[in-house]
Amino acid sequence: MKADLVSVVEAAYQIEQSEDSWLRGVLGAARTIVDAEFEAISCTYDASNPAALRFNTFVSAGLSDEIAAHVARSMPLSDPGYV
Repeated sequence: MKADLVSVVEAAYQIEQSEDSWLRGVLGAARTIVDAEFEAISCTYDASNPAALRFNTFVSAGLSDEIAAHVARSMPLSDPGYV
């Protein structure tokens, strides 16, 4: 069943849980908007100082553990100009 954007908003409002569970719920709801399964990542971060970008929670769907770990390790290395 294809979900609508309201499902994503509803998932975003489910804040009475751990950040990891919340983020997985939002990512799961967002993935249902498209007809096909696809790889996705979602994260929370603090970019108040772009030179010291800090990622707090990282979740993925459809990626192998190895690829997800590589992406999670690489993201904090983002160029401050890009951030």
